[in-house]
Amino acid sequence: MKKALFLFLVLLLPAYCYASIVSTSGNMVEYTQEPNDLGLGKVESNSEMKVFYERQSYILQDNLQIDKGFGQYEGSNFIPANTVVNSYIIHVDPVGTTRITLTGSVTFDTDIIGIIYSTSLLKKSDSKLGCEGVNFEKDNLLRGLELSYGDSWSISNDNKTFSLNTYTDVSMDEIRIITAVPIPNAIFLLISGCGMIFIKNKKRNLFHKI
Repeated sequence: MKKALFLFLVLLLPAYCYASIVSTSGNMVEYTQEPNDLGLGKVESNSEMKVFYERQSYILQDNLQIDKGFGQYEGSNFIPANTVVNSYIIHVDPVGTTRITLTGSVTFDTDIIGIIYSTSLLKKSDSKLGCEGVNFEKDNLLRGLELSYGDSWSISNDNKTFSLNTYTDVSMDEIRIITAVPIPNAIFLLISGCGMIFIKNKKRNLFHKI
């Protein structure tokens, strides 16, 4: 039974692939690996809005607070626990104190279901959605977007494209984007979880019999 379950999961592997960024435009640039340190002054650029992959196909352990929800979470300020999500973070940090204005967009292959752009909620979600071992800015109160000082964003009608206009100089701007997970991925995670539970219970029963 154990071997049969393992073979079944292996056969499902082609369906278990990360969602991805389809395209970027303007100053937005895709990076497939999150750096070790996203603190102020650590990853600077006067020409790029860097979008990094964070946790993918991640099952939320508890409710995730967000600044704005979309799709089935329209009007909500959280995404519920046990939802499977993908996370990305857009990072803008000019060199030194250079004053810059950047504009760009990023399109995903699944729906955007929530965004986090306030400094307080970015900090709260770092440990949940950031890749393991990444250091995030903790002291800068202007880490998020300042919508009353030139920063602006928009979402396409199909909820797949996020557009950003950011203005900054001595500070930085970050925004976290949460997207839905394709159904095959969610099914694989569910089956994998059930399979692991089954195997553990099987081992426990065998141990008790011995």
